[in-house]
Amino acid sequence: MGDSTDTQKRKPTKADAEAIPHLGWSSHVYPLDAVDVARLPDYEGPAIPDAALPSDAIIVYIRPDGPDVLLRGRGAIEDALRADQSGAAPVRIVFKPRIPKWNIAATMVRVLRNRYRYYGTGRYHIAAAAVRAMGLERAIRTLDNPQKRGKSDRLAQMDKLEKSLREKGYDDSNPIKILLCRTGGRLDSLRQGHHRVSACLACGVKKMSVIFSAAGALPAWFGRNASACDGHCISMTSVETGEQLGGGLRRVCRALPDGKLCLKSYRTDEELDALSQEFEAKGRKPIKQSVVREIHTCRFLRGKNTNVQEFESWKELKERLPADIMAVFPKTMQLVCDDMRGWSIIEERIDNFDGKPLRGIMHETHVAPPELKSRLLASFRSLRDRLSRHRVPFFDPPNVMVQWLGESEFRLRIVDFEPAVRTFLSIDRLVPFMLSLKVRRRFNRWLAKMENQERA
Repeated sequence: MGDSTDTQKRKPTKADAEAIPHLGWSSHVYPLDAVDVARLPDYEGPAIPDAALPSDAIIVYIRPDGPDVLLRGRGAIEDALRADQSGAAPVRIVFKPRIPKWNIAATMVRVLRNRYRYYGTGRYHIAAAAVRAMGLERAIRTLDNPQKRGKSDRLAQMDKLEKSLREKGYDDSNPIKILLCRTGGRLDSLRQGHHRVSACLACGVKKMSVIFSAAGALPAWFGRNASACDGHCISMTSVETGEQLGGGLRRVCRALPDGKLCLKSYRTDEELDALSQEFEAKGRKPIKQSVVREIHTCRFLRGKNTNVQEFESWKELKERLPADIMAVFPKTMQLVCDDMRGWSIIEERIDNFDGKPLRGIMHETHVAPPELKSRLLASFRSLRDRLSRHRVPFFDPPNVMVQWLGESEFRLRIVDFEPAVRTFLSIDRLVPFMLSLKVRRRFNRWLAKMENQERA
């Protein structure tokens, strides 16, 4: 039939609109084995207008009343196969919802959604590392942390699974299952297969079979299929980094080779070990195991990952803040998926004019002479007023940094901000006026400390 994009060119009729209901599509582009996608037949149904579809080059269409088909991208798949017979191709999954678009409750609520759920007919192959990197798991299950459900011995089952994988490889008749538009009616997540993903990674099994299921999708005016990585995330199998520019207990920032960017990520296991040894040498308390578990969990879970939250907040601020206030934050920011570090951020590296790293406002006011300290405090008050007026959820004033542009010229920058709060229900986010008050209250608390501190 040739490339199935030809079916998109005919002007849709009223009958076409009635035959094809509103469509949903995956929040991720999946790296599926090209040979699996090539086996699919081309779509031959009523024409679907381009406006009803995402712009991806390769689209697989699943539906409850027919087999999986290739909706777009036959030429791209053939090119991928010519380049590498065993390679993967970036595929968007479009699906026909069984839930009417007016029934938003059924799309959002699991008990109602399960009544409409169906599975696609195709089985595909995907790298276990890709599933982990995309943050599809709702929890990271390992031999040390299996799901505790019922009276069965989960530890023994997990051990048996890993033994089978090492001896026989992955059983394609038992695919993992990904539910499209599951979380909030917008984001995909793994429905079955959490233990198998971890076991494959532990045993060095690279590929596993997968099938896709669907039920409903939010209408377009709900902002459906919005994803942290749509158009903004790149996947990287490894990121080469240089010197450490800064870091806390959970995250660290390292320079990238080009000298203009830096990578902000959760600490790797090696970095955690080094930090633990440093604490021990200085006689400090050891890192709590709860912190280590949090790092291991949040590293790959998009919904709990601070880097993802920071990136989403940065995008939202960029849309609404005036340029002079947005200039306080990094100019560029890119979300990346790294097999070792999980979800991380590549952002603008900000140094002083002499190449030295930035220091916090607390340090700079502590060592500054009276006249310079007065100017620093005045800039701090101005930043407080502007952030409060525009209701920017920044609650950690000690993370305000001073960038020196010359011997006595400076500007304030914010390079590390965590927009998420630990409370289950934040009144500040529901009532904008309360958010402004909280920003001012936090800034005033630290302002008083800086005004009263003695010069070093």
